[in-house]
Amino acid sequence: MLVRDSNASEALAPFHAGWRWRIAPLRPLPDDAAIPLKALLERLPQDALVVQSTPYALTLWWWESQTAERFATYLPDFQQLRNSLQGRADQPVNQPLRGA
Repeated sequence: MLVRDSNASEALAPFHAGWRWRIAPLRPLPDDAAIPLKALLERLPQDALVVQSTPYALTLWWWESQTAERFATYLPDFQQLRNSLQGRADQPVNQPLRGA
């Protein structure tokens, strides 16, 4: 989870372009995930405050200053980021026990 500096404590570790880790990944992000994430953070509007990744979704918290059409221009970046993060969860999704 990343929080924009304007809404983050200075105690949080800086990441990139005015964003800080609220919850940092347990392992360093590989370049194929870090590069698109950094590019996306640089493009987001100033009222985007939080970017959160879970095993189920990428979530953006923002004040909706842009139209849906303008926001749609971010979708390819989010899709690339989602694809590069897929299968890299810090805590893998629990799988049912298999019988012997």
